[in-house]
Amino acid sequence: MKRPEFIRTSVVAASVMAVGYASAAGAAEPLPAAIVAVVDYQRVERESVAAQAIMAQVNDYRATYQTEITSREDALRAEREELERLISELERQMRDAARDLEFERAALLRDQVMELRGELLGEPPAGLRRLAPERPESGTGGVRRGRRRR
Repeated sequence: MKRPEFIRTSVVAASVMAVGYASAAGAAEPLPAAIVAVVDYQRVERESVAAQAIMAQVNDYRATYQTEITSREDALRAEREELERLISELERQMRDAARDLEFERAALLRDQVMELRGELLGEPPAGLRRLAPERPESGTGGVRRGRRRR
């Protein structure tokens, strides 16, 4: 396991000091007790003025973006409800036209309903479907599987 540079430097410095102290004082004297300091970095970050200022900025940006996201979600939800309402109305008109034997009008209304349902599902419009990239067959990743011809 690779240690950060400052830990390796500290360990090497402490080892050199201990060896130097032991050799200068002689082998008979025991080494002094080691002093260990523990720094609570999380507490330092919590109580630091700079860290608090940064966290305040992050929270402000988060609140701003959350408000923007919520307003966009509401707009999309309203648009979806309007599309669903329009589809219902066109389906009703289509059934009325078919009942009145106006089949051409019913077919046009059916095409409009299909177009709106595709838009609701995020599919490209019929006129643009031929321009959309084709998706590979499911599970193959677009690569033909099977025997190679010889």
